[in-house]
Amino acid sequence: MGLRMKVAVPSETTGGLRAARSAHVGKAETFTVVDVSADGSVGDFSVLVNPTTGTSSHGVVAAMLVEHAVTDLVVRSIGEGMRAKLEPAGVRIWHDARSATVEDAVRSLVAGTLAPVEESHVHGSGHGQHGDSPASLN
Repeated sequence: MGLRMKVAVPSETTGGLRAARSAHVGKAETFTVVDVSADGSVGDFSVLVNPTTGTSSHGVVAAMLVEHAVTDLVVRSIGEGMRAKLEPAGVRIWHDARSATVEDAVRSLVAGTLAPVEESHVHGSGHGQHGDSPASLN
């Protein structure tokens, strides 16, 4: 069957499906991108290294995810700036506060136990956890 979703999960390392999830989207070391087929089977994965690690440049990270055809992003929380860049590009953003690994997060999404991110999971640009992004990317 054909590809149904291309799921990205912010991750701490290049450990693939067993990598620990990152709590911060923009500052994640890597993003593990997992192919999920129409029948829900977890397929191949790739690991994207965040080109702006530690700086939280929303525009650069969002563009990287869109360029790699990500359809879904699983997060604990997300910044307002990142959300504002991804949603108009058609990326669905899902909230998952429980999964420890990338694989757990993807399987939770496939099982239908995750809900779309809500306003309570979105923090403003001045929340202090991510710092300022360059003005040209806002």
